[in-house]
Amino acid sequence: MINKIDRLISIGKFRNYQAAGQVNFKKLTLIYGDNGGGKTTLTSVLRSLTTNSPDIVRSRISTNNTAPQAAQITQTGTPNIFHTFGAAGWTNPFPDIEIFDIHFVNDNIYSGFDFNDEHKKQLHQFVIGAQGIAIQNQIEQNKVSKTTSRQNQASIELQLTQQVGNNLTSYLISSFLTIPPSQANGIDQLITAAEAALASANANSIIRTLQDLSSLSRINSGINFTSLITDLQTTSQSIQNEALQTLFSNHCHDLQGNSIEGPESWLQKGFRYVKSKQTANEVSISCPFCKQTIDGSVEILNAYTSQFNEEFNSLVQRLQTHLRSLQSFNLEATIQAINNIHQINTGRIASWSIHLPNTVQLPVFNIIADETILRAEFQSLILQFNKTTKSYYSSCYRHCHCFSSFRTDNKCKH
Repeated sequence: MINKIDRLISIGKFRNYQAAGQVNFKKLTLIYGDNGGGKTTLTSVLRSLTTNSPDIVRSRISTNNTAPQAAQITQTGTPNIFHTFGAAGWTNPFPDIEIFDIHFVNDNIYSGFDFNDEHKKQLHQFVIGAQGIAIQNQIEQNKVSKTTSRQNQASIELQLTQQVGNNLTSYLISSFLTIPPSQANGIDQLITAAEAALASANANSIIRTLQDLSSLSRINSGINFTSLITDLQTTSQSIQNEALQTLFSNHCHDLQGNSIEGPESWLQKGFRYVKSKQTANEVSISCPFCKQTIDGSVEILNAYTSQFNEEFNSLVQRLQTHLRSLQSFNLEATIQAINNIHQINTGRIASWSIHLPNTVQLPVFNIIADETILRAEFQSLILQFNKTTKSYYSSCYRHCHCFSSFRTDNKCKH
């Protein structure tokens, strides 16, 4: 004897039936329901079980099924026997079941006449007469009402699926309508939370495709700005002062190393003496100590001239190197490269901003505030270098001209 139908999954109307409550079969159990309610499907399951014919169940797979077909029927025994249906069919058949349905009639009744479906539908009229006709009229009216109701339901479901979208199906609508009222409390908040989660999931899939911002490469100008600034601040006077200071220190060291105390005082007195003679416009000036004539051939003066020339020429060469670096630097290409990356990043920032909270501060790039001013200042820097180089040449000429008064040949060494 059948004890209970435990579950029916993805079989006809039974998409996910699970036994709940007291549904055990008694000695006499009546199952009734509207047409299309699943009675024939139930007898087909029992026929499949008793004949061990899995294809009968497989032929009745549910529409829009989301789970594999499965079934389980318990047979009364000690202990109970379980008949389970899966991908491989039934685990064991249950042959002691007699089924009297339309298939039994077709297989076992012979009247000698054609006994088709229409005759079977009208059979009750022959049996119960006028009362059967009244019942038949009511049945026909019910069928019309049911057909109209199904058409209205299908139309409403179609409108819902079109308006809602988001892969809504008729099955999902039915599932929603079967939600118990007790679970409907706070449904608006649940829907809002679900919509937020869905939007977050959709945004996450889009975010995965977004590109990171492009990095700006360091500008390799080839210009040593530290040396450039230092050389711009250097003057011929500072070179001259440094050369004199070096010679003065070396001469003092030489005097002190040869037992001359207070060499700075010696040099200071000698300088004042020569300066006084120059002020008096004396042509021939002699050392007050050794009486040696002081002119352009004096070693210390020649040494000063040599060191000044060396430092000055080195400065001029560095300035020319700076000038070539400035002239060879392609400012326009650098500006264009920066602008290209800026344009790419602007588009990417716009794509990212859609998915960022309002509290997030978007990056703002202001690498070149005014390209026109930058170009003008760069050209001004090049002109300043040209001007400075020419100024140094002029300073060199004046220095040599003034120094020639100490030379006997009155000629510049530059």
